[in-house]
Amino acid sequence: MKSILLSSLACLLSLGCSADVRVVDENGNPIKGAFVEPSSLSMNGRAILTDDDGEVSLPFTVQEWKWVHVSKRGYQAAHVGLSPQRPTQVVLPSEPGRRR
Repeated sequence: MKSILLSSLACLLSLGCSADVRVVDENGNPIKGAFVEPSSLSMNGRAILTDDDGEVSLPFTVQEWKWVHVSKRGYQAAHVGLSPQRPTQVVLPSEPGRRR
């Protein structure tokens, strides 16, 4: 938790900081509180929650992430590769039988 707070502070102090991942629903609405976690055998990282805009900046210690697993209750989870262009937009469809 401490490293996430420190990297967020460092991000806020830098001029070129932007989100690495943006999570939206099928209609393009941001999804707050989605879990974004590394998906790699060589990386052990904790999930980071998206903010009110559905965005998250990855901590500097895990910039090597190539894949992430994104999930939120009520939505289908996604396993996506990170784009070189930031942010990588991830669309989470609603679970079958659920309307939003």
